[in-house]
Amino acid sequence: MIGVDRAARAGLSSAVWRRGVLKAALCLVMVGTLVAGFVEPAAADPTDPAAALASLPATTDTASDADPADVAVDGFGDAEGYHVQVSHGGDGFSWHELAVLRPADMDVESWTGYQCLSGDGRFAAVTILPSSQANDATARDHGAFAYSVDLGSGEVHSIASGVGLKYYSPGCGTADSAVVTTMLGTDQASTVLSTADLTSGAVSRSITIAGQVTSSVPTATGLVGVMGSTLVSIGEGGAVTVVATVKGDAYDLRPAADGGINFLSTEPGADTATVHHEVGGAVTDLGTGPRTRVQLFAGRDGGAVLSGYVQIYEMAAAAAKLAAIPDGGLADGATAASLDGGLLIGPDANGDSGTPVQLDPSTKQVQPILRDTAPTTATPEAGCGGRRRGRNGH
Repeated sequence: MIGVDRAARAGLSSAVWRRGVLKAALCLVMVGTLVAGFVEPAAADPTDPAAALASLPATTDTASDADPADVAVDGFGDAEGYHVQVSHGGDGFSWHELAVLRPADMDVESWTGYQCLSGDGRFAAVTILPSSQANDATARDHGAFAYSVDLGSGEVHSIASGVGLKYYSPGCGTADSAVVTTMLGTDQASTVLSTADLTSGAVSRSITIAGQVTSSVPTATGLVGVMGSTLVSIGEGGAVTVVATVKGDAYDLRPAADGGINFLSTEPGADTATVHHEVGGAVTDLGTGPRTRVQLFAGRDGGAVLSGYVQIYEMAAAAAKLAAIPDGGLADGATAASLDGGLLIGPDANGDSGTPVQLDPSTKQVQPILRDTAPTTATPEAGCGGRRRGRNGH
């Protein structure tokens, strides 16, 4: 897959693809041009805190203490479609294919996308785009497809077409809802936020806002997103209300159990990112880390998982349900995490996100992700005559 978006996090770091897998069908057609390639990572600076984190030794002599209910989603695209695979702590985080997505049986070389996990661990929300359009700004603004996937059954529901493919979209809530972002107009003059019920794929509402709104997520009090350095709530009709302001660019919003938001920010020109918790307009710092390595992922039921940190404020982090997970053993840090933090996923030792590895933080054991390539069976999909395919016997 093509890394292009992590640098778009307010100019912060190298691209991250959170790739999912999914098989369903839509009666839609898209075309694009192929622009592909990986960027060779620079050699690590031994004085860099991120290099120190990556150099922590790996051990294999300790049994994993992963929660059996912990769950992670990862995926990859190929000519067959966009594959969604799931793993659980209860089976040692081995991977099983749920579904593969290929809208309207489109004949393209490969697919790319992003996904998030619902806060209850039951669903994944996924946006996908042909890899040939990954560097096409118009397609990334409003040319992608969005779906929900039931992690238990592999059942797929289409959410919408013509949506954005952004590192922050979809944005999952603490339960079974997600927000999909679409950018419209010249220079992303307006933003459309569509809230979906992941149990059915139905869009409950779409709101258009003047200007660019990023990192939007559903919360207990409504939609919250980012406009520059400001957290904003989005009301009916697109009314924008300031929630809180930080000194730098805010990004990676994760809805919190108390109705607030956990998020990251980086001041202009700074090499350090700060993780914050906002509730009721008050912002509390939870920790810091190198801006090119620290990552904040959504956790279970309004919690969050932080990796790549250097400093953590333990009492404040515990109050915010933030699990600080060391990522030593991952050469370039984590690009995804399981819902409870029992597994981190990242590029391999050469920095190649196309051959990812997984880290058990409790043992510091790193191993390649072994993707499930078991044969699949086709099942008729209601609607426009497409097909949903799941694993044999599942």
